[in-house]
Amino acid sequence: MTRYSNVVETIDRDTGEVTKVKNTFRIKARNEPFCMILTQHTDALYRITRGRDFHVLLVLAELCEYNTGKVFLPADRRQQVLQKLGMKSQHFSNSITRLRSLGLVTGTGGDLELDARSLWKGTTDGRDAKLKK
Repeated sequence: MTRYSNVVETIDRDTGEVTKVKNTFRIKARNEPFCMILTQHTDALYRITRGRDFHVLLVLAELCEYNTGKVFLPADRRQQVLQKLGMKSQHFSNSITRLRSLGLVTGTGGDLELDARSLWKGTTDGRDAKLKK
C-alpha cells in the first residue's frame, strides 16, 4: 500500500514562528477479489477449444488461494463446482486433463495449481516471487 505525506506549515501571528507538521497516511481502497489474465502469455488460453474447459478454468481461478495459485478440491467442494457448472464428474476430470495438457493447470487429484504466467489471483509482487521459485 502506498504511503502519502502532507506537510502543513503554520505561522504564529504573534511571534512569527513557523511550525511544520508532517502527516503520513495510507489510503486503502476497497476492492473486490479479481483474477488477472496476463496478456504476454495468452497463447495457452487461445488453445482452449471447448467452452466448458474455459468455464472450469474460471471456476478454478475463482477458488484458488490468494498469492499462491493453489486450488484444493476435496470431494464436497468438487461436488459444489460440478453443480455450479452443471457438469458430470467425468467431464470435469476430462477438462482438467485438457487444461493440464495446455500447461494452464498442474497437480493431481484435489491439489491443483494454476499457471502463474497466464492467470494470477493476488499481488504482482506475489506473482513475481512465485515465478522466481
